[in-house]
Amino acid sequence: MLHMDWTLITSPPSQVAAPVVVWVGGWSLGRDIELETNLEHPIEKNRLMAREAAQAQMMAMKNYLDPHFIFNTLNAIAEWCTEDPKTAENAITHGPWAGHPGILELSI
Repeated sequence: MLHMDWTLITSPPSQVAAPVVVWVGGWSLGRDIELETNLEHPIEKNRLMAREAAQAQMMAMKNYLDPHFIFNTLNAIAEWCTEDPKTAENAITHGPWAGHPGILELSI
């Protein structure tokens, strides 16, 4: 056979080190893929929690405003009773605007 000198790739230490380097590189790549996949779950969970928090704030605001709306509506109808009874009756039975339900229809 031909006599050749050792090279960096063919030397005995390199023949041991090359598979180790390939194994470590493959392990590192697999670990990075796993970490990247696991990173998406907390990000998605944070988005969901932020959306739910916003919905909870909207519900709290709605629950806060609804009693005020009803109070103001009843006060307006009470005032209409003395000034314009027909308007008050329409607000109770048919709603103050055409096509909207009245107080009685909403409560049923």
